[in-house]
Amino acid sequence: MELYSYQTEDIEALERMPRCILGSEMGVGKTIEVLALAKKLDLKSVLVICPKSLISEWEYQIEQWLGKEWLDRFVILNYEKIRSYITTNTINEYDWDLICFDECHKLKNYKAKQTKGALEITKNGSRVILMSGTPMVAGPQDLFPLLKIIDRKTFSSYTAFVQRYCVIVQLPKPPFPRIIVGARQETKEELSNILSRYMIRREKKDVLDLPPKLYRTIPVELEPSQLAKYKQMEEELFVMLDNGEQIYAPAVTAQITRLRQICLEPNLLSETEKVSTPSTKTTLLLELIEGTKGPLVVYTAFEKYTRILSQELTKHKIPHTLFTGTVKPADRTTAIREFQQGKYKVLIGTITTMGLGVTLTASHTVIFTDNYWTPAVNEQAVDRLHRIGQTEPVDVLDMWAKGTIEDHVHKVKARKEKIVSEIMLRTKVIESLRRERRQQ
Repeated sequence: MELYSYQTEDIEALERMPRCILGSEMGVGKTIEVLALAKKLDLKSVLVICPKSLISEWEYQIEQWLGKEWLDRFVILNYEKIRSYITTNTINEYDWDLICFDECHKLKNYKAKQTKGALEITKNGSRVILMSGTPMVAGPQDLFPLLKIIDRKTFSSYTAFVQRYCVIVQLPKPPFPRIIVGARQETKEELSNILSRYMIRREKKDVLDLPPKLYRTIPVELEPSQLAKYKQMEEELFVMLDNGEQIYAPAVTAQITRLRQICLEPNLLSETEKVSTPSTKTTLLLELIEGTKGPLVVYTAFEKYTRILSQELTKHKIPHTLFTGTVKPADRTTAIREFQQGKYKVLIGTITTMGLGVTLTASHTVIFTDNYWTPAVNEQAVDRLHRIGQTEPVDVLDMWAKGTIEDHVHKVKARKEKIVSEIMLRTKVIESLRRERRQQ
């Protein structure tokens, strides 16, 4: 097993830190480090908890790096399994040499059953490695369950933790609760010092000589009929807001989603799967695909749009494959492998599904037809291409509809790139829409 020098150093650190967070950026080889540690220590029993979509990938990596015979030493389960007391009790009957949680930000909700299951199966003295390139997705509150798994004596109170490290806001009009909207500036350094004791983190710019990521936005003018439908839906949103609805209310949230869907593809609002005249974005996307030589990756936040786009690519006889939450895990692994081997020109995936644990270095062009609300999730998806093995600059093309809610999302993100709360981002976008409306 050939390793980079920094990976050798990380493995030595993992030996010294039996319970830790392996929080290196995506693409620097965290999985390989864990496998190398297992080989170095000759571990006999390793439990891996990961998203269902990554089970086949783990099996492939074990066989590739350690050999097929090592598969018998690993038990790989998805996060849903540890929601069950029966499963956690069974797991606790074994003496594990190592318990590893891949994409451990799945444990960010300390009240969730799978987080409670993780705490249960790690209560003994086993080695525990928590892996994630983004252990903090929404704010410092995400770190508490991870730190509790590592050191439950020190991190015993969630309330005390968020009061010290988070900014908390009381939402108006009961029964809406208090929400966490960010990190407290005055205790940021203290939290960083704490993390340095429990976490190993490498950034790609420090350890890899990777080509750059090149970002380009592609503004899109909606077709008149598409724009008319959008304006009608937008007016319905303002009626809700003028009547006192809060931005975080379910009805308003649903209306915002509909606005974003109209910008992408009006047929997303239809109950039928039949595709009518393509939207402006779909038309432009097909032109971009046909005008690009190499393989490329297309991301969307909407699973239904992947099927609509697949129908369009089929009409144009463009070889492609899908990677979404509705595709069986084994088929996803096959899709990735065949895409990497050059069988398909286009890989279409949902941002949240494709943002986890896959390698797409066969392509150096990624197109976002729309964005996920949390910027870190979008960046995770980009880093599926920008990782070890990538030899070309990665072109990131971001399509957005001018004069719509997408326009405002881009303006807000440009002014405040560090927004990590979905509620805060959505709130600021609506405030921006309201200001524009008052100026008209």
